Amino acid sequence: MRSVRTIVLGTAVAACALGVLSAPAFGKPPTIVFGKFVASAAGGTKGHGEVSELRLGPYVFTGKNLGNGSGFGPVCENELKSKGNIAAAGESETFFQNVKFSKCYATRKSGTSEEAVAFHFELGMEFHSNHSAELGEGDEAEVKITRPSTVKVKGSKSSCEILIPAQTIPIAAEKNPNKEFEAASYETEEEAVEGKGKEMKFGPVRKRLDIEMEFKKIVTIEQLDPAKGCTNEKLEEGATFNPENDTVEYRNGVLEAELEEITLKTGNISFVPAI
Repeated sequence: MRSVRTIVLGTAVAACALGVLSAPAFGKPPTIVFGKFVASAAGGTKGHGEVSELRLGPYVFTGKNLGNGSGFGPVCENELKSKGNIAAAGESETFFQNVKFSKCYATRKSGTSEEAVAFHFELGMEFHSNHSAELGEGDEAEVKITRPSTVKVKGSKSSCEILIPAQTIPIAAEKNPNKEFEAASYETEEEAVEGKGKEMKFGPVRKRLDIEMEFKKIVTIEQLDPAKGCTNEKLEEGATFNPENDTVEYRNGVLEAELEEITLKTGNISFVPAI
């Protein structure tokens, strides 16, 4: 089998250049079509990727200190792993992946500069065709994400928890779903296949999905617990302390990452932008 790989782009473009569904002169406003996720069959999906920038509340993930003045390693030593499930073949305006993060090293920005590690936290991501996303924990077969995700940060002197509530990124997308946003962009990898029999079971072209994320202003909540070394002596600008449950809410979270070669085991998965 020989293959030639090409890339079909599906990134954000100006709304005036997008296709619009027809609508009557009176009644509901027309729905803007930004594109569709297209699956050729039902089945499970898997992908991989890496993190280029990550911040959760007071923790800035810089990578492990390599020592001897040689700098820091990658933000997360292990590559991202994602998986999901497509219930039926066809078009959809959403695409879900449950993404696993592991061996991600951080330093606390406020207070002490203690090195910390976040182990095995997962984040459900439902990507929308207008390039926004819903964050939160979710089963890989779910369409909507309603549960929060908990990140456990373990340091040499503390064991803390950061809660990532279910939320839409950017937040404006929740109030205005017919506007296009640029928090995520999508590309379709096309791999031309030459061969016979089983080699051609997905057709002459195998399609996989790539996703780039630039999420900002992610809401995170830190649970304070002095007994576990989780304190916040000085609040950062914009942070809000809740004395009723000893939590601090931040709105400064950042996640820049990419998922590559998301593959539908039983067929092809792609993003087709509106014409």
